[in-house]
Amino acid sequence: MFTACCYSTEEELCLSLPQVPQASYCIVTWTDEFNCEKTKRLSQSKAGAEQQLTLTLNKNGCTPVLVTFYDQEDRKCTYPYGLIFPHTKTLSQKDSFAAELLRALYVSAQNDSPVQVQNYLARFDWIRFMQTCRTYEDPWLLNKERLMKAIASGSFKKSDFQLLNTEN
Repeated sequence: MFTACCYSTEEELCLSLPQVPQASYCIVTWTDEFNCEKTKRLSQSKAGAEQQLTLTLNKNGCTPVLVTFYDQEDRKCTYPYGLIFPHTKTLSQKDSFAAELLRALYVSAQNDSPVQVQNYLARFDWIRFMQTCRTYEDPWLLNKERLMKAIASGSFKKSDFQLLNTEN
C-alpha cells in the first residue's frame, strides 16, 4: 500500500503592524495564489498597543503585501508599509514601492494564466530590486511605469531606475 506525500503550498506570516498615531484604520492588501487581490480593513488599536495580523500566503510565489494607513477623514497618513513575501517578512516603508510595483504587475496581468504569471515574476530578482529601491531617499519618486514595462517585457536593467521628471 502506498501513501502519497503532501506538501503545503501555503505558509502563515504573522505581521506586526506599525503604530501610526494619526491613523484611525488601515487597509491590508495582498494577492492570493490566483493573483487575485485581497484586502482587509483593520481599526487602529489605541494607546500604543501592538497589533498582529496573520496572513496565509502562497510560499511558492512572490506575494506583495501592503498596509496603508488612513485618518478619520479617509486621507492617507503616510506612505504605505510593504514587503514581498517570501523575500522579506517585515513591513517597511522602503519596501512598499517594490511591493506596490509587484502588485500592479499582477493586476495588469489578470487576463493571463495565474501560474505562468507567478512563475515569471518569481524568477525576477526581487531581493536586488528592493536593495536598489532602498538606496533612494524616496523610492516613490521612481518612474514606476518604466520599471513595470521593463520587468514585464523581460528587458529590465539597472539603468531603468530613473526618477520621475518633476519639472513642469
